[in-house]
Amino acid sequence: MEDNRCLALASEGERLCKTGELAAGIEKLRQALEAGTLDSRLRGAILAQLGNAHFMLGQYDDSLKYHQQDLDLARREGDGTNEAKALGNVANALKALRRFPEAVSCAELQLSLCRQTTDKVGESRALYTLACVLHLQAKQSPRSSESDQFASELRDDSSPSAAENDQMRVVLGRAVECYRENLAMLRGLSDREAEGRTLGNLGNALYLLGDFAGAIECHTQRLEIARELNDVQAERRALNNLGNAHVFQGEFAQAAECYARSLAVSEQLGQRSLVAQACFNLGNIHMILQDFDRAVHFYQRHLTIARELRDTIGEARACWSLSNAMAAKGALADAIQFAEQHVALAKQRNDPEELAGAQERLRHLQESVERQKKRMSMEQLELVRLTPDKKLPLGQRQDQSADEFLDILVRMQGERMDDQRYCRRDEDQESLIDMIAKSQRHRLEDQRAAAPPQAPTVPDEDLLSMIARIQSKRLDEQRAEMPKSS
Repeated sequence: MEDNRCLALASEGERLCKTGELAAGIEKLRQALEAGTLDSRLRGAILAQLGNAHFMLGQYDDSLKYHQQDLDLARREGDGTNEAKALGNVANALKALRRFPEAVSCAELQLSLCRQTTDKVGESRALYTLACVLHLQAKQSPRSSESDQFASELRDDSSPSAAENDQMRVVLGRAVECYRENLAMLRGLSDREAEGRTLGNLGNALYLLGDFAGAIECHTQRLEIARELNDVQAERRALNNLGNAHVFQGEFAQAAECYARSLAVSEQLGQRSLVAQACFNLGNIHMILQDFDRAVHFYQRHLTIARELRDTIGEARACWSLSNAMAAKGALADAIQFAEQHVALAKQRNDPEELAGAQERLRHLQESVERQKKRMSMEQLELVRLTPDKKLPLGQRQDQSADEFLDILVRMQGERMDDQRYCRRDEDQESLIDMIAKSQRHRLEDQRAAAPPQAPTVPDEDLLSMIARIQSKRLDEQRAEMPKSS
């Protein structure tokens, strides 16, 4: 009788979890445990289901507790197959808790057990688990978490030591090896869904290591599998990842195409936050391409959705970006208007560091307007002096708006870039693509930052820092000295 009641409660709990009613499912599963059973396999299944449900709710301590109990049970029963599965679950819970050494040990034990039993499917899963643990470990920062990723862009952040950076690359390199071994096994097992997932993660790991060509190859294959399986979400992610990799290859037109296709897929999904993220990426890439009108168009779309979703972080980022784009167009009055909105949002969010950065940006824009007024006044005076008897229109002057934007951006980012850049000042004559590749040396540091507060309209991987680096380089390249007269 007890076994029957336990099974009925467990089945109901499993059903509720599958339909997304996790809290109710957990309650039924706990009742099943209390009812008790002599069937160790049933008890292990209940414990595993409880661990998974708590994991889905982000309750990682509880998840770890139940998966550890499942592991202990499997060991007592001498069940190597279930022990390996439980080790994988424990490793994932420890990974979520950022207890990486313990997570790695569990994943390695899982892999060893599966190899001993010649369980190819289990071995493949163990390789994937180990790779994911190592991958996330490489991305984590030893520094304390930042309260806001946006604010951290506006201030100088200390960098990890060279030894820490080298260690990250070693860990990430090992993750790549595991992903590749996992990928080979999955192809032998003809598991296309898992193959696509591994290709995406492998591409991301190669991207962090600066192997952008390898990343593009992986994400291209990931895109093909997503389309084959009609996995639209995976297709969108693959397009975004391809765009990011193309940017660091200096292939900006291809990046813009990927982001545009991502926008179309996001609109197909009907998720406004994803549409906003795609618009933000498109705004950034058009800034790099110096198509400022298109940049403004996409930033404004992003701003509209951010306000609609009450995403104040996204709204602040949009105002910051629109201020830059308007300054680049030469529309300094509009640039100041958006900068003022950014200041107001920073005050509203009670973020003193972001506020300081926003106020400094506003001040630079206001100074630019004053310089522009003085320059125009001097030019008018010069015209009057040279042509006292007639009024002449001002000559066609080369638009200075882009340089105004670059001046503002470089002053804001200059000190931070000087501190973080490995290359010397006398390397400024190298190509733009070389500069972008060099900047990747810092992406491991950037990627390790703790997750920012929820900002549904801002992509996790955006081009904000990249714009500053690219534009500062372009500024140096475009400002040549006038030739001396012979």
